[in-house]
Amino acid sequence: MIFQQDNDPKHTAKSIQGWLFEQPFVVMEWPAQSPDLNPIENMWALLKNRLYRDYEQPPRGMSEHWDRIAETWYKITKEECRKVIETMPNRCQQVIAKKGYWIDY
Repeated sequence: MIFQQDNDPKHTAKSIQGWLFEQPFVVMEWPAQSPDLNPIENMWALLKNRLYRDYEQPPRGMSEHWDRIAETWYKITKEECRKVIETMPNRCQQVIAKKGYWIDY
């Protein structure tokens, strides 16, 4: 098993690094704070856009808010997920070309 995390500073604390070292999996090397290389960030953006698009009024409380999130999330199709994932080779090439700087994803 390979474990990926985003190297956010709170995830790189000595206690966390020690715990990860003791685990029976490999921790993938990953640049810190690299949303361009993490497809879930695009899925969160898709979710947020649909929440704003599909509802005219803000939710009437946290319960309704979570219901809307769940309803909208489960409407995302496998094809939409696959489309985002299939962009990864191009994303990696662009990040390398930009020497790790932000790209337009």
